[in-house]
Amino acid sequence: AAHTVVATLPGRDHSKYVLFCAHGDSDSAGPGADDNASGVAIVLEIARAAAAAIRSGKIQRPAWDLRFASWGGEMSSTREYVASMAQDPSRLQAVINFDQSGFGSWKDALYVEPDDVAANGALITVVRAVMKDHLGSRGFPEHAASVKTLGGTDSYVFQNTRTEGATVYPAVTLYTSAWDRERQQPVTEGFPPLNWYPGEKPGMVTIDGDAFYHSVGDTPANTTDTEPFNMGWCARVGLLSALRLMSGQ
Repeated sequence: AAHTVVATLPGRDHSKYVLFCAHGDSDSAGPGADDNASGVAIVLEIARAAAAAIRSGKIQRPAWDLRFASWGGEMSSTREYVASMAQDPSRLQAVINFDQSGFGSWKDALYVEPDDVAANGALITVVRAVMKDHLGSRGFPEHAASVKTLGGTDSYVFQNTRTEGATVYPAVTLYTSAWDRERQQPVTEGFPPLNWYPGEKPGMVTIDGDAFYHSVGDTPANTTDTEPFNMGWCARVGLLSALRLMSGQ
């Protein structure tokens, strides 16, 4: 059974934190290289890179704590964490989640969702700005898009809109594929895709899929090892977005 692991890299203000997270379990049908060892690897790499940069003096200690979590169970462990937050004196400022972030069968693109939740306004704006500023640069994608609410991943646990009075936290997921095939979704007004593929239907964005989704084929040899740059995209955009959010720029 998978276990939840949570670690903190101290910032200057311990009363606030940004959470990087990914679920550590996989579907019973597959080994889970893309879904979701890719996400866990990204969380570990962000923690390693941020700690190393602070130790070497390349970056200053962040304004807020950085917290890192690998959930034992995608939804159940996230719900347990959210339920325990009432006893946590620190205040969660943003969640950056990673799911299916290591492979795409038909496109090379980075996605972030959801961009149609009011609480995500500032966070989505920052993530999109980081994407736009680095499009096509070494270590970053050439194509990116934000996507409306699709659900089905742990970041949505932080946005409980069903319970009256529940706190809705800024929470997004970065990914490079979803489901088992390409799917088209309407573009949220005001959030057009960035440097998108030509020939797409106006007002729509194609979300890439993983042909090995929830199958015995979700192995490193078939998925993450073939496109390791996908995880690099997510790690860089995720960390830069958090640092920019904390700087208020």
